[in-house]
Amino acid sequence: MSRQSKPSVPANIQALIRANDLHAEAVEQAKINLSKANETKFRESHASFIRNAEVRRNAKLSHQEEVLAHADLICDRRARLAAQFAEDKEEWQKELQARGMTFQKTMI
Repeated sequence: MSRQSKPSVPANIQALIRANDLHAEAVEQAKINLSKANETKFRESHASFIRNAEVRRNAKLSHQEEVLAHADLICDRRARLAAQFAEDKEEWQKELQARGMTFQKTMI
């Protein structure tokens, strides 16, 4: 059996093949890097969206708390005024009764 030898590939063809392989590796690495960059950009964008939503929610809750606090203040003022009015009414009635005037009891 005779031994067949492989024909040798010329150096310039080997250089082209190697350059093509290097280019393919570079393209693949660029795709990986771009994918990572896009994922990072998405994560940052999503985190920013979540932070903004939390800020809006906190602002809304703060506003609601402010409105409720104002409503409580108004209710407290009305209760104090009603108590003061009841005291004054009782005092006026006693004073007028002392002067001889009488009042019918009302359901108020």
